[in-house]
Amino acid sequence: MRASSAASPGGLPYRARTVTTPDRLSISVQDWGNPDKPAILFIHGFMSGSICWMRQLNSRLGEQFRLVAYDWRGHGASDKPNDPQMYAHGARWADEIDAVIAALGLGKPILAGWSMAGEIIGDYLQARGDAGLAGINFVDCGALSFPMQAESSEERTRAAAAMTSMDTLTSIAATAGFIRMCTANPLSPDDLANWVAVANMVPWYVRRAMTTRPQHDLQPLLRGLKRPVMVTHGGKDAVAPIEGSRRAARLVPDVRLSIYEDAGHASFWEAAARYNEDLARFASDAFSRVNRAGA
Repeated sequence: MRASSAASPGGLPYRARTVTTPDRLSISVQDWGNPDKPAILFIHGFMSGSICWMRQLNSRLGEQFRLVAYDWRGHGASDKPNDPQMYAHGARWADEIDAVIAALGLGKPILAGWSMAGEIIGDYLQARGDAGLAGINFVDCGALSFPMQAESSEERTRAAAAMTSMDTLTSIAATAGFIRMCTANPLSPDDLANWVAVANMVPWYVRRAMTTRPQHDLQPLLRGLKRPVMVTHGGKDAVAPIEGSRRAARLVPDVRLSIYEDAGHASFWEAAARYNEDLARFASDAFSRVNRAGA
């Protein structure tokens, strides 16, 4: 595992880095904030990228914390192998997170994961447990509702098929429709264009591999967590059932639940000011506990 850093052409507001995973993939990383502070590692959702966290990365959170976001395999500026096994549940995802943590020297970070990142965090916890973390923030994570989530409706099945289509125009139209579902209030034209553009960097074969993985039941892992957890969810989420977050709040031993009633699936974006305040308080408390325990 190694990291290379690139100069910031054009005065980028972050440190651009590239990390190599144990299975030899190149992962694109953005390193924001104060490098001398404890780290929050942001993990985006399906068909997204580091851009989705811009209201956190480019905020005053960077005065208190080191803020790191990376593009998963198959997404953004990271490698996109055409092999379904590279995207299956398992240790590859834990290795990818570990590679970023180790290469950038993040110590015991907080993992903040949106949407399908809940599954990826689940893979990490299955392989590593939570001893190497300071805390976890699940944000609008559908995986928290598995396996009680209702079977996909015919409409959802058609939408998924369209988003994974090999036909470019079909995929683009379905992708734009999905992104519109992610917020309770319409994105600005520029934000919508940016999110759609980043989503369309994800090839059809990656989309198909990610959407055909079996549901990942996190309940046993949630019950065994020892680090603090914050569960965040939008009250108007039309993508991930809020019942999963409510159940997680009953299962996790040390948890705080934050529901943003007027936000949709991208609650951290729509209610960015409140989310950033909640995350700052949660992170400060979690890092203080780690320092006090010396672990």
